[in-house]
Amino acid sequence: MMVRERAYWVLERTESPKFPYRLSIVRGEGILLSLLVGDRWPGSKGNIFCLRDDPHFSPEPLEEVERVPVVNMRRYGKRLSIVLDRTRRKRCDFLFLEKQYKDGSGTYEQIFWQTQKGLKERKTKTRFAVYNKGEDALHIVIDAHERYPWRFAGCREERSVLPAGDYALLEDDEIAAVVERKTMEDMISSLSNLRILHQAVSELEAYPLSALVIEAEYADFLKPDKIRPLNPSYCARAFAELVALHASVIVHFAGSRKLANLWTLAFFRAVSGIKKEPQFQLPLGMPAYVRSPALQSRVSLRVRDALKALPEEFRFSELRERLSDVPEAALRRALRDMRDLGQVECKGKGKTARWVQNAAF
Repeated sequence: MMVRERAYWVLERTESPKFPYRLSIVRGEGILLSLLVGDRWPGSKGNIFCLRDDPHFSPEPLEEVERVPVVNMRRYGKRLSIVLDRTRRKRCDFLFLEKQYKDGSGTYEQIFWQTQKGLKERKTKTRFAVYNKGEDALHIVIDAHERYPWRFAGCREERSVLPAGDYALLEDDEIAAVVERKTMEDMISSLSNLRILHQAVSELEAYPLSALVIEAEYADFLKPDKIRPLNPSYCARAFAELVALHASVIVHFAGSRKLANLWTLAFFRAVSGIKKEPQFQLPLGMPAYVRSPALQSRVSLRVRDALKALPEEFRFSELRERLSDVPEAALRRALRDMRDLGQVECKGKGKTARWVQNAAF
């Protein structure tokens, strides 16, 4: 099994009185982000002003204060959202702003470190994460085979044969998002042959953003008189399978033709806003979304220590006896994480199951 390299949140103490800490996001030998900060965590201060670290002028770090695995890290326009693998102080944002000098001679950068608690206490005006421009700027392609298509007033509409889906948003002559439209009747027909439906949805997965928009409510597919010859339990299982196997495709039950049309326009506007939103610069070409593999939590580390005293092949009950103060669910999750990393293997099921430690581990 190939395991992706983890990203870590590293906090170091410096000798600077104004910026006593340096905060870095590192992965392997590379530094994804490095900032000089005034405290270990914003807390009740609401937000902390940060300065981008310059290796030529920054103070030398004196000691490492903490190193925590990053669960995920995602960029939303001017915001970088980070989740850490710990129970407290685990979620925060960094807001990157570009300000104009008063004399108009240029721009400068401002960076603010914010937490959920701070954002709640400040009660700032609600802002969307992406910029939405007017509908007249959208270029929407409607599949030539679409009968009685939706309309997008004020947008640039074009009829053409699409490789997948019924509606597509074009940005710089490339498809940025695709929507497959289904009426109630179409969806019932598609559910009757799941293999063909899976093939159609797989085509949507080839695009960066895609959605299956249904002009009906989910509850409508649980009413026997509306879905003949299908039955409610079959429909519920089919939709669950569809979402589980094609997680990257949004399945949206809009409720009606009008609401499906409105939702698709809003979806295309949001996608267009993401494309146009200026992105702050990070070294190493960091992607917009970074997710770490299964992480070794504190429970996992305790499990690792406990396994040293157990035979190579052991039962879950033996581990449970050694770590009786740890909840059973946490132990099982730790074992699953270690299994995903190839450190242990499970043989059998239920009470007869046995766990085997990897020799390399």
